[in-house]
Amino acid sequence: MKFLRALVAALAALAFAGIAQAEVSLPAIFGNHMVLQRGIKVPVWGWAQFGERVIVKFGKQEKHAAVDKATGRWMVLLDPMEAGQTGELIVLGNGNSVKFTDVIVGDVWLASGQSNMAFESKSAQNWAEEAKRAELPQIRFFQVTRTLAAAPQQDCRGHWVVCDARTAAGFSAVAFFFGREIHETQKTPVGLIDTSWGATAAQLWMSAGAIHSLGPDDGYLARYRDEAQAAKMLDAVDSDFEGQLRARLRRAAEWSADQRHGDGRLDAPAAVEGWFPTYKRMTSGGYSAMIAPLAPFALKGVLWYQGESNDNWPEQYTNVMKTLIADWRRTWSQGDFPFLFVQLANFRETKTEPSDSGWARIREAQLQTLKAPNTGMAVAIDVGEAGQIHPKNKQAVAHRLALNARALIYGEKLEYSGPICESMNVEGSSIRLRFTHTTGGLKAKDGSELKGFAIAGEDQKFVWADAKVDGETIIVSSPRVAKPVAVRYAWAGNPICNLINGAGLPASPFRTDTWPLAQEK
Repeated sequence: MKFLRALVAALAALAFAGIAQAEVSLPAIFGNHMVLQRGIKVPVWGWAQFGERVIVKFGKQEKHAAVDKATGRWMVLLDPMEAGQTGELIVLGNGNSVKFTDVIVGDVWLASGQSNMAFESKSAQNWAEEAKRAELPQIRFFQVTRTLAAAPQQDCRGHWVVCDARTAAGFSAVAFFFGREIHETQKTPVGLIDTSWGATAAQLWMSAGAIHSLGPDDGYLARYRDEAQAAKMLDAVDSDFEGQLRARLRRAAEWSADQRHGDGRLDAPAAVEGWFPTYKRMTSGGYSAMIAPLAPFALKGVLWYQGESNDNWPEQYTNVMKTLIADWRRTWSQGDFPFLFVQLANFRETKTEPSDSGWARIREAQLQTLKAPNTGMAVAIDVGEAGQIHPKNKQAVAHRLALNARALIYGEKLEYSGPICESMNVEGSSIRLRFTHTTGGLKAKDGSELKGFAIAGEDQKFVWADAKVDGETIIVSSPRVAKPVAVRYAWAGNPICNLINGAGLPASPFRTDTWPLAQEK
């Protein structure tokens, strides 16, 4: 690990060399129309020549900073501010000044993940009507340019824009619809930072240290190593993690100038196609280029929609998610900020008989992620499309994320989750299931009999089951299973299921067994 730390530090120093300059400057996340987080201290930072005294002004505040000799970096902390405050953020150096106009104070949410988060509003259902509700000048967008880096960068590319029908159309639909609901219900300006990329696994968004903590048994990393070796990119002796990183950075140093930016960033796909079979499998590449440069910009919380690209390794996804969440919280040093995520929607053909499913296991891992502090989950098992991995109903997904935020973070007294199975008891030839989030009672969405339940005995063979509501519990049974031991619900890529609570929110898929599973083909 000493080599790893030294290598990363060396590349960080090289990256800084391309940024540091005599004049005072700030990273791209600061700009005209930006939103500053209300209610907490707000870091403002940048670079300047050592020896300069930097002054930051906003409203009645004036903060002074010295430039660090080793890094050329300076930072101040603005005092907590109230939502709605507006003004100019002015940064003064010895030789120049920087001024950002139309700055507003509100709540800043960072949205990340893969293609269902990147999915643009203009492609969502009913966009022509939704666009009429997009002229919202107190909502602001920042789109991070999609790129990769071999080591953590100090800056990214992007700029803030004011929300209107045009800018919203090209922005993340989930983020926009979420931000609109928060803006309208909380009466606060909202800043949305989209740093997502389609077809990316979670490992792309984790720091090198977090990747290392997953260990050599992580399935994604094992495949990465195998493919890299097949491409003759690793020395025979460099099969460990540090060897992979060393080979990656050595290769990065060989890229020609027209493929690389002076600060080490890599524009995809041209810079990395051929270097690795699938360029977006570059572990930590997204974190280094699209997450690290944003910290410690003050946030209200994070929205996450990802999991499809990890479905080959579902049994490891719980640990991956908990590691990623902890990694980002360490990166920001802002405590356990809220982390709200979307459970995978229904997808693929329906099954006529109960079967195992990689997507069901990803959903189970996401459900288990709720054990991490200050997290919330939006169930989407009823809004997907069998033949479309990018369902258009992003409004429902965003609304359920917003319900989590409104209840867990903003303190509204409302139901924010569908039923979640809490426990089971065997009662003769039946199993009784108990749930949390039963507000308004348990029921079938369409008013018919409950669907989606399967039951098994000790032979571990599941069959479809009868399910009936009994108060705040459900009794599950089948004449084909005299001595039941386990129940599964909505356990398929695209299950037929209909359990909701009185708030109309769907139940999360679950299983009560811990039996090994054969992944769905």
